[in-house]
Amino acid sequence: EEWDVDNILFQEFPEREQLLQYFPQGYHMCDKQGRPIYIQYLGGINIHKILSFTDEETIVKLFIQEYEKFQHYKLPACSEAQGKLIETSLNIMDVSGISLKILTKESQRIMKKVTGFTQDNYPEMMGNTVIINAPYIFKVIF
Repeated sequence: EEWDVDNILFQEFPEREQLLQYFPQGYHMCDKQGRPIYIQYLGGINIHKILSFTDEETIVKLFIQEYEKFQHYKLPACSEAQGKLIETSLNIMDVSGISLKILTKESQRIMKKVTGFTQDNYPEMMGNTVIINAPYIFKVIF
């Protein structure tokens, strides 16, 4: 109830398009197994710009709305197109351009909220994750 998930599909978020400018992400086609491909460009995140026009709660709600759209629209469309049940996505995380300046306390707190919610509520849909363009520092940290 805290996030009003039952009604979130129908909520309007005027900051959505602006958020995507500073947190580039989206779906692009399907893989060979018929799963939707979700791409995040983590090096393009600018948390300071995002927080200049919205708040943490709205950011989390936007991510929840995206997962609900994925569950209610994308997966059924992919299943129908493939003629079989599709329940997960292929996630690509492009970390080119990522730097330590992105890893602020604010960005860590927001990502912790988002990933915590998705792991708690949508773990079966996570599918595979591929990390691309990882700089050396990323490899050292992980």
